[in-house]
Amino acid sequence: MLTVALHCGACVGPANPYRLQVSSVAVEGTSFLIAAADGRVLRSADLVGAIIGVRLHGAEQRIRIDEVRADPVDPTLLLHSISLEQQDGRWQPLCEVAPDGTRAAYPLAGHSTADGKLQPGSRGEIEIVCTSGAHGKCARSGYHPWQPGILPLFNACVRMMRADYSGRGAPETRDGTQIHVFDNLGIRNSAPNDLSTFEAGWDEYGAVCVRHPRIAEKMSLKQIEASSSRLAHRVGRTCTRETASSLGARIFNSSRT
Repeated sequence: MLTVALHCGACVGPANPYRLQVSSVAVEGTSFLIAAADGRVLRSADLVGAIIGVRLHGAEQRIRIDEVRADPVDPTLLLHSISLEQQDGRWQPLCEVAPDGTRAAYPLAGHSTADGKLQPGSRGEIEIVCTSGAHGKCARSGYHPWQPGILPLFNACVRMMRADYSGRGAPETRDGTQIHVFDNLGIRNSAPNDLSTFEAGWDEYGAVCVRHPRIAEKMSLKQIEASSSRLAHRVGRTCTRETASSLGARIFNSSRT
């Protein structure tokens, strides 16, 4: 995941081979929305080939939008192939390859806190997330944070994807670990398969209870319980979907034991 503040002082593309004066930069769903000083409104599809100035980790850098396409997993999302300019002038992909083979990003309105929670933007902040990261996986799972009432579920999903039991931004999972995600709203209702059992219920602050650790060698059930005061006496066999629901869980997952 990369956090950038887009200022787009110069957008240069094949159709706009000049310095474009920009009034504002925003995001609508997963599409860039750039208002030009001449009155034009440019969306992501208009920006293929554009080079955009960004502030990344406190340094001025440039990204290039190489391709924009509908996500085959969720056609309401727009996947962006984005490259980052290196110090030697070469361009390298911004994102790592996701488990499903995609190597793409998309923008989200807002910014992430140090522990990974997406917050609404108050100053036009934009978060660029990759399909290989927890934020990207959660949006592709159907939890669209720009839709009314979904941001808490999106943040709960980010905690769940990372196995961030304590909600402190400390992931306890491993890349490639298979999990099943479901909720009580019908966004995702996949049931555990024969090789997985109920793991935990989650809200935007972390796990509300944990039945078993996802990766036992990374963190034991006892360590999970000690990691957060609210998990005291909320681990082990007493943690079920029903119990988690009563504790305010927004989403649930199962995983192999």
